[in-house]
Amino acid sequence: MKLIAPLLGWLAFAAFRSSLLKSSRAKHQLVMKLFRKAADNGSTKALSVYGHLLHYRGEDETNRIQGRFTFAAQPSRGC
Repeated sequence: MKLIAPLLGWLAFAAFRSSLLKSSRAKHQLVMKLFRKAADNGSTKALSVYGHLLHYRGEDETNRIQGRFTFAAQPSRGC
């Protein structure tokens, strides 16, 4: 899984930047799942984007707090 983490991160970023289904909740949830999988398996770029998305576009206060913790964890993971 660690070998395909950068690919998952790239795929999530491409879906995130796509204008297709721009305001779709299902697209947002898919993108978040892909970023989380990639971040959990070692993709530092995906970790950075996932943290920003949680912080700025999280569904509730718990997600925003988790995004702040992701920001704090980035230097220790090499971001």
